Amino acid sequence: MKKLIITGFLLLSCNVFAEIYPVTLEEVTAKVTKDNYFVLENAQRVYQAKESVQLARKNLLPKLNIWNVVESASNGPLGLIGIVADVAPFLVPNNWFRVGEEKLFAEATTNGYRALWANELLTARGLVLQSGLDERLIEQVEANAKDLESISSMVRSREAMGTIPAGSVKQFEVRQISVAEEIRGLSKVIKENRSQLAYLLGLPGNSEAIPNPVDYIDPASAKPLSYSDYEARMTESSFELKQYDALLKAADKEKKGRYFNFLGTSTLSRSTGGSVFDGLPQQDGLGFGLGPSVRIVKSQKKILEIQREAVRETLKKNLKVLVESFNFDLMSREDALKKVEKTNAIWKLLADRVRLGANVPVFDLVEASRTRVEAISTYHSVETRLLLGLDRLNRLTYQDAYRIAEGPLP
Repeated sequence: MKKLIITGFLLLSCNVFAEIYPVTLEEVTAKVTKDNYFVLENAQRVYQAKESVQLARKNLLPKLNIWNVVESASNGPLGLIGIVADVAPFLVPNNWFRVGEEKLFAEATTNGYRALWANELLTARGLVLQSGLDERLIEQVEANAKDLESISSMVRSREAMGTIPAGSVKQFEVRQISVAEEIRGLSKVIKENRSQLAYLLGLPGNSEAIPNPVDYIDPASAKPLSYSDYEARMTESSFELKQYDALLKAADKEKKGRYFNFLGTSTLSRSTGGSVFDGLPQQDGLGFGLGPSVRIVKSQKKILEIQREAVRETLKKNLKVLVESFNFDLMSREDALKKVEKTNAIWKLLADRVRLGANVPVFDLVEASRTRVEAISTYHSVETRLLLGLDRLNRLTYQDAYRIAEGPLP
């Protein structure tokens, strides 16, 4: 029985071992394009949208529906009018409008795909950059844990000799426990981020993607950002806005088609890209419902215009916040680095005094250890936010790695 339990435990332990995949920041772009599940799914939607255009074109050619022929024959000469949509669908003007709409729906779907691809790439690259922060932090915290351990025996001996207050060892040990908890917490975050990155890159579910270290921005080349330098580029290159532009053009064709409903509504089905116009009531034939039908389409177009404007202002707001945050971090960078240098110097001074036999209060040691880790964390956080800020700027303006979105579809 014991053997079975041990064997089962070993099998479960083997299952938690993750498959490791080292990745570079450059490789992330290719992996997201080729293997990201969400990107691949929406690539199929783009394919469907393009095929829907071909389907709409070919549906303009004559086709045969045997049941419509039988029904028309039984209705005599007047019944022949009913099969015009089958025999000569190209004679129905709304069918031509539908072909034009499908082209625009395909364009909108393609632009939506490009924006989605950029978002998935931003998330994946963000995890790579964030992992650099976590790795550096855990390295520094582990070094801090070793420094504490190196003087722990001295603290114990001093308390035993009565040269420092009773309870000093417990106070010191509490700090050691806190550092150990920080290490465990960071280790957990690192593993979770590696698993999430592996999923975004389309790797097996039990794997971890381990990014290569990314260098910080060179201080000599780091310059403050100006909002006006990027606003025009952002709005001109935004595929979110281009998606709405295509839908607004489709709305014009939809409205125009309403005036030709007296010659019959379109017999061609609408693709999922045009779902924004699904359910809009229309009059089939010539009647008094034409006016309300056209006004409903105009109202739908107005909704699209409002949505486009909201997206445009959201992009502008995001750019403004990004620029302000980047410039603030750029100014804070030097102070954060100075704080690291000073807290390291304070810790070294106190630790050396302890080793030389000086009577250093344990509270001072604990506080020096804590402020040292906080300073290091702040500095690396600032450096990482600068990297993330530039990457988000490239995403908003489709530059650097995100420029691929402007070329042929991956």
